[in-house]
Amino acid sequence: MQKKRRVIKSKLDDLLIKHKLDQRSLHKITKVREATIGDMANDENKTFTRENLNKIINALGIEDIDELITIVDEEEDTTNSNNESTEE
Repeated sequence: MQKKRRVIKSKLDDLLIKHKLDQRSLHKITKVREATIGDMANDENKTFTRENLNKIINALGIEDIDELITIVDEEEDTTNSNNESTEE
């Protein structure tokens, strides 16, 4: 069974392209760990610290958080491999 849920998605990869920066360059500017920037650019972060977000928005001149992250609807599979419903 499929159900929709709302999730946060990072737009950092698009911003890096727009600003003609790579992950290493943003790391050097912000001092945010390169692995953290990579996870965020690949939308693999589970958390976003306020400190890292502040460093990135200041480095890229972001004026609205919607430029960096957004909320999207995502399909969620509510059955596991044993055909049992998962708990919410």
